[in-house]
Amino acid sequence: FLTNIERVEKICDLLIERELTNFKIVTETRAKDVVRAEPIMDKLYRIGMRKIGLGIESPNLKTLSLMNKKVVFDDVSRAINIINKNKIHSQGYFIIGHYSETVEDTKRYPDFARKLGLNQSIFMVVTPYPGTKIFNEYKDGNNIVSFDWNRYNNFYPVIKTIDMDPATIMRMLAYCYASHSRYSSLLKSKNSFKAVFDLISRLLTSYGLLRVYGLINKQDLFRIICDSFQDFVTRKIPLPSESLTQYKKKIKVRAHHSDKLNLDFIIE
Repeated sequence: FLTNIERVEKICDLLIERELTNFKIVTETRAKDVVRAEPIMDKLYRIGMRKIGLGIESPNLKTLSLMNKKVVFDDVSRAINIINKNKIHSQGYFIIGHYSETVEDTKRYPDFARKLGLNQSIFMVVTPYPGTKIFNEYKDGNNIVSFDWNRYNNFYPVIKTIDMDPATIMRMLAYCYASHSRYSSLLKSKNSFKAVFDLISRLLTSYGLLRVYGLINKQDLFRIICDSFQDFVTRKIPLPSESLTQYKKKIKVRAHHSDKLNLDFIIE
């Protein structure tokens, strides 16, 4: 949408002139185009632009090169700052599971995404669609494990990498979502019920990602979720300065698995 900035500005001017500004507009674009569109961000907001998604793909330069993605991190950071400054929701897309990546490579994704300052991060799995160059690359390298087209939905791993089978990729997808959040937004909740509700919904998201495709049995699920969360359950999270102070009492949420294994979240 933002490829031709002059055209977009004319559209904005027409919409403002005719008072057609009661829209909620969402678009996806390149970081470089957002940088070029900085002078008209005010107009975009006035016509209803409320969310802009950016394809950031990977924190690993080698992966971006192999994917032929011309992503410049300086442009990405600047674009996110421009979007956020103009009160527009910033969303970033990341793709795990490139055939050259290992588990350690994948663990870089959530920290990288968080440091960019995005309002929302979406993690997906490499999906080599038929007819594309990457499909032939994966097929020739014997890295495609399923030709069931119903599974080609950007979340079900139909590929393997040099270090990860489909089940491991699924675990890493759950890890990215769990590890990405540091729960500062949870601590900004207006009341304790909202905070607990937010926490449970995040736990269920991790569970759903793992369970919905049946790649991992129930016995392993809880352990994987614990492993995904352990990066921050074992250390204190600084309380945001803008958070409310009504947490006078300790709030404890326990996900119970067995006498030997529970996952506790404590807010105080």
